Amino acid sequence: MGLAGNLVTGGGNDTVLIIGGAGSLTVPNGGAAATGDVGLGSGDNKIILTGGACLGVNATGGTALSDGSQVFSGSGNDIVEATGGACPTGTGTGGTGMTGLNLQIDGGDDSVVVTGGAGVTAGPGAYGGGGLNFGTGMDSAAVSAGVGVNPAPAAQRTPAQVGVTVLGGDGSDVIVFNGDAESVAVNGAAATDSITVNGDNEGILQGGNDDALLVTGAHSGTVDGGNGTDTCAVGPGNPPVNCELP
Repeated sequence: MGLAGNLVTGGGNDTVLIIGGAGSLTVPNGGAAATGDVGLGSGDNKIILTGGACLGVNATGGTALSDGSQVFSGSGNDIVEATGGACPTGTGTGGTGMTGLNLQIDGGDDSVVVTGGAGVTAGPGAYGGGGLNFGTGMDSAAVSAGVGVNPAPAAQRTPAQVGVTVLGGDGSDVIVFNGDAESVAVNGAAATDSITVNGDNEGILQGGNDDALLVTGAHSGTVDGGNGTDTCAVGPGNPPVNCELP
């Protein structure tokens, strides 16, 4: 059992580790690390959430942060790491890093890393539903789909994000999706931002001022450089707009 209630850290530099319960013979799916809200205080804080590992055939790893949860960072330089539970044996599927929740990353230079848990055939999406909002610092986000032990065919590739909204803040932000981006909306907002999709893009990538936008795979969505002098590069498909440099 992970965190079932709410957690708020104080003003110091805190490190919090929460792990969901592992699966068993009677309950093979891994448990969620947290189902409540997490608030980080004014110090430089680090929170690590890992879904519980599964056990058995056709089981699923636990979600690191489950539907309805929220994470609020404080004014310090905070690190949030969320990893879905692993399923290393049988025909198990790794757990999702985050589902249906919101991350509010306020002042400070913050880092968010969301990773789907490793499975046997195909890993899961890292982040499904919800939103990620950055504040005033120079922030970074890395969202990666889970990796399967046996590579999945292209038709079964797992997205890094589905149905997620990402809003960059006033600082220069770096946002990277390792995996396909489906039904996502990313807005770099003010300052010079870097947004990269290492996979196919079906969503909307919107720059702010003097941004770098990159899609390495097929592009059926929208890449809009916005204001300033922007650098854009996409794979086969829709061309980018409002981009001054290739």
